[in-house]
Amino acid sequence: MKKIQLSLLIIMMLFVFYCTTYAQLINIQRFIGRSQIELINELGSPVHFDDSNPSMMYMAYNFLSIACIADQNGIYKVELTRKYTSEKEAFDDINDFISCSIKDGLITDSVSAKKYIISNSSIHTEITLEQINDSPYLELKINASKKSEEKKG
Repeated sequence: MKKIQLSLLIIMMLFVFYCTTYAQLINIQRFIGRSQIELINELGSPVHFDDSNPSMMYMAYNFLSIACIADQNGIYKVELTRKYTSEKEAFDDINDFISCSIKDGLITDSVSAKKYIISNSSIHTEITLEQINDSPYLELKINASKKSEEKKG
């Protein structure tokens, strides 16, 4: 009996850990302003890294569908693309993302039922959900970017 309880406890802990980690991975605007080293320490080595232009260093993570653009001051643009088979699953992730963003002090604005803008004084994030043509899939795109200095204030 104790083995069954222990097994169930371990399964529940793994599920909670997975959900927490997954919610953090979709919350990409937290990478804005961080260094490439910090991102590599958190996500591992990117599958593609291009530093041929120091003002536009590009890193891509295929397993997460995340792409980052950085300069010597840190990451200034992050994009995430994810596919879903159901609207409920997509909206659950969007709601988790918005909740995490509000907790982090960002303000949300709904442009339409499938487009949202989240921002604060230094970060601008757009979320869009679209049906892929001739496909049963929906595509979620989250684009976060650092606001330029002249736009602040």
